Amino acid sequence: MFDRVLTVDWSGRSKPSPVAPCADAIFTCYGDQTTLSHPIYHRTRQSAMDYIHKVVAASNDQKGTTLIGFDFSFGYPRGFAEHLTGSRDIRSLWRCLADRIQDDAQNANNRFQVAADINGMFQGVGPFWGAPANVQYAELPYKGSQRHGHGLPEIRATEDGVKGTQSSWKLFTTGSVGSQALLGIARLHQLVSRFPDIHLWPFDGPIPPGLNGVVLAEIFPSIFALGQDDLIQRFPDQTYHIKDAVQVRMSTEAFLRVRRADWDAAYPSERLDDMVREEGWIAGVSMTKGALWSHHHH
Repeated sequence: MFDRVLTVDWSGRSKPSPVAPCADAIFTCYGDQTTLSHPIYHRTRQSAMDYIHKVVAASNDQKGTTLIGFDFSFGYPRGFAEHLTGSRDIRSLWRCLADRIQDDAQNANNRFQVAADINGMFQGVGPFWGAPANVQYAELPYKGSQRHGHGLPEIRATEDGVKGTQSSWKLFTTGSVGSQALLGIARLHQLVSRFPDIHLWPFDGPIPPGLNGVVLAEIFPSIFALGQDDLIQRFPDQTYHIKDAVQVRMSTEAFLRVRRADWDAAYPSERLDDMVREEGWIAGVSMTKGALWSHHHH
């Protein structure tokens, strides 16, 4: 189904990650139907995006479909977008967030300030929460339990029943995907502004068969965190001692193998369509059974 796949394990760090590859930093892994590259370690979001922009430009010069998968949420629980922008359209939401986010070449960014400002637009306290002790905004509570009355769901439909997913509202401590998403969405906005033909899945509907172009989708790489020992043994000089590197490689392999029928079977019924086009969906998570199509092919 996909001629080329690039998967991205993202990071919300506020400084460049160390020179030596380490966990909880950005890793990408690129492959096509003949060759699978080893993961690349990126110290900053800027350097990762420079690379991703090159991959998109190169893909646009070739025939076939390229999937680029990022491991942060592209959308938010139902109701957030409309309150912020007056519409459920994902591109409007991305533009709105990108207009607020500042994120420089060394990873310095204003994500906590942006979250506090957005909280101020909702009633009650929240929905965003979590910050280091030295970051103090009246509108941004330190604990999730301090929130009330903001009126939004805690998770998206796609996260229901998927082990290990975290709420988009959580900005700090373990698996703070909220920070990754705010910073990631700002970068995706720049990417789709430069390459407007990119197909945003599932927001733009099903992927057209035989598409010559790039598809962006949200992935959850820890679904594919198998085979680390084998990779370390086969490639001792690579970064496979780091789980992030294993996950992007295994994700890229899985998406290179996926068949159209399996991808389509995971797409939501019409019943969910409105919700999915607003909130997004994790590619590879079945919309009906919560089962993962990836497991059929191991």
